[in-house]
Amino acid sequence: MSSKIFNVAEIFERLKDYYSIRTDTDLAKFFGINLSTLSAWKHRNTFDFEQIYTFCEENSINLQWVLTGDGEPREEITQNADLADVLSKIKHLDKEIVRNNEANKQDLRIELLREKLDTIEKLLKLL
Repeated sequence: MSSKIFNVAEIFERLKDYYSIRTDTDLAKFFGINLSTLSAWKHRNTFDFEQIYTFCEENSINLQWVLTGDGEPREEITQNADLADVLSKIKHLDKEIVRNNEANKQDLRIELLREKLDTIEKLLKLL
C-alpha cells in the first residue's frame, strides 16, 4: 500500500462501482447512514473507520482495496502482519488527515478575517 492520504470521495466511488450503486443517496442507505453524514464525510475527507472496517470484515471485502484501490476487492488479507501493517498505516494517515483538516480550517479562518477586515475598511471609508 502506498503512503498517501485517503481520498474519501474515491473510496465511496469504488464502493458504488463495485456494488452498482448509482447515487450518494443510495450509498448512504446502503450503509444505513443519513445522506448528510455521507456528504459531511466527503466534504471533510474523513469517514467512520470502524464502520468501514466492520463492513469489509462482514462482507469479506479487501480493506486495502477499499481504502487505496490496490489489490482486488475480494482479496483476503491472511497474514496478521499484513493486517497490522495496514492498520498502522491507516492510523498514520488518519493523523495526516487531521493535520490537513486543521491547516485547512486555519486557512479558512484567515480568509474570513481578511473579508471582515475589508468590510471594516470599507465602513471606515464611509465615515
